[in-house]
Amino acid sequence: MHLYNNRNRFIDLNNIKPRSVRIANTNAALRIAGISTVYLDVDLDNGTWNRITLSNVIYSPDAICSLVSVLQITKQKINGLVNKSIF
Repeated sequence: MHLYNNRNRFIDLNNIKPRSVRIANTNAALRIAGISTVYLDVDLDNGTWNRITLSNVIYSPDAICSLVSVLQITKQKINGLVNKSIF
């Protein structure tokens, strides 16, 4: 699951009836207000940029940061390097 807190990052955000989702292994919950597609621009080693399309991204205006799921990206058969760890 990808989660973004910035409404401006979404392409044609589909508002949904607000609901909450529980966070990891806690009792904390975040309000979910929409779902859509987000473009993620990635800086490549050669100085160029590549745009990755993230689908079914949840919009949570209350989240303190955005979360990108490496598992979901690898399911799209996209390879990359994060903090010098290959995924």
